[in-house]
Amino acid sequence: MTGRAVPSNLTGMDPQARALLNRMALDGTASVQGLCPEQARALFSTTRAKYQPPMAEVSSCRTIDLPRSPEGVRVRLYRGLGTDPSLALPALLFLHGGGWMLGDLDTYDAICARIANDAGCCVASLDYRLAPENPFPAALDDARLALQWLHDSARELHIDASRIAIGGDSAGATLATASAICSRDGALPPIISQVLIYPCTDLDMKSDAFAQDWTGAPLTSESMRNYIANYVPNPADRVDWRASPIRALSFAGCPPTLVVSAGIDPLRDDSFALSGRLEAEGSPVTHLHFSDQFHGFLPMWHVLDAADRAMDFIVRSLIDQFGTSGG
Repeated sequence: MTGRAVPSNLTGMDPQARALLNRMALDGTASVQGLCPEQARALFSTTRAKYQPPMAEVSSCRTIDLPRSPEGVRVRLYRGLGTDPSLALPALLFLHGGGWMLGDLDTYDAICARIANDAGCCVASLDYRLAPENPFPAALDDARLALQWLHDSARELHIDASRIAIGGDSAGATLATASAICSRDGALPPIISQVLIYPCTDLDMKSDAFAQDWTGAPLTSESMRNYIANYVPNPADRVDWRASPIRALSFAGCPPTLVVSAGIDPLRDDSFALSGRLEAEGSPVTHLHFSDQFHGFLPMWHVLDAADRAMDFIVRSLIDQFGTSGG
C-alpha cells in the first residue's frame, strides 16, 4: 500500500484502518452516493460480503416473518453455539445500520452470530422497512413492534423476558435508543440495557464533526445529508425526538448504556452529546471511543485489532447485564 489512496485530511488514523481503506479504494469500491436505492443496496451488500469475516457457526439460526407487521418485515434469530435449545436465554434485539436506506439481515450475520456465541444469548436481528419507500417513522414502528413481540413471545422463543437488551449500529442505534426511551416511558416492555454503536442522535447536522471534510472516509457529511433527506423528508419531523433522540426532554431512568464511537466519523459528536446527557441526568453510561477508527469499523475484526477489542467489550458488557458466563 502506498498510503496515497486515503486523502491526507483523514489524519490520525490507525495504520490497520488506513491500510484497509487503501485496499478498498484501490479495489475500486465505489460510494453509494448518487445511486438509486436498489443499486445502493446491492453495492452495500456486495461490499459488506467482500470485506467482512464469514458468519460463525451458531447453535441455530432461523428467519421468520415478524407477526402483525407489514409484509416483508422479518426477524432472524440466532442462538449461541453450545446453548441448551430449551433454556430461556437472555436476548438482544439488534437493529442494523445503513442510513435507514441500506442493509439487511445478511449484511449483519457476522456481528449477530459472534454476539450470540460469545455472550451465550439469543440475538434477534430485525429486517425493518427501509427509506425512501418507507420514511420515518416506519423503521421505528417496526423496531417497537419487534421489541413488544420478543417480550410477548418469550416463552415460545425460549428467551427470558426479564433479560432483553436492545442495540444497533449507526441508523440502527438511533432506532434502538428511541425505542429505549419509549420503554423507559412505559410504552414498551422494560429492557435491561442498550448498546449503541456510532449512533446518529441529531438530524440537525450542525455539529463540529459534520462541518469537517470527511472525503475518503466510508461515511461523509454529504452522504449523511442524503440518508436523512430520504429517511425524514419533512424537515419539520427532524426535530421529533423519535428521529433525533438527543431532543428527548429527559434521559433520566434510561437503562445502562454502552456507547461505542469512532473519531473519523461525521457522527462522532452525536455519541458524545448522548453519553453526556445520559451521565448528566443520572443514567448509567459507558462510552468507548476509538479516535483512530472510521465509521463502520466494527465488523472488520479479522483485519482490525481495534474492532476485535470493541466486539470483546460489547460482549463483556452484555454478559455483565445478562448475568451470564458467556459462550
